[in-house]
Amino acid sequence: MAQQEREILERAVRTLSEQAAAASAIADGALDASLDGTHSVMLQAKMLRLKLLKVKGDLERELEQLVLDCRDCGRTVHRVARPAWALGAPGTGAPSRTRPVRPSSTPP
Repeated sequence: MAQQEREILERAVRTLSEQAAAASAIADGALDASLDGTHSVMLQAKMLRLKLLKVKGDLERELEQLVLDCRDCGRTVHRVARPAWALGAPGTGAPSRTRPVRPSSTPP
């Protein structure tokens, strides 16, 4: 996959995250407006968020299949998605976005 295609996928993942957050804000606004969890606005916002997060997960799994060359150290790495709780939370012990690829002849 060309670098430009990878960057497009990564930008799509970020955009989907933002849109899922916006759908969550709609659901929160519905709760603040005293709508219950079965109201159509609430259900549609939750369904939209779910669909966006499913597509985001599909794109992240595709990106994880990529083998990249690290710009900093020159090592071959795989892209690794961060868990959602770690996004934007420095110092949480979240895994890095990339990990070295072990040669098949080297034991783990």
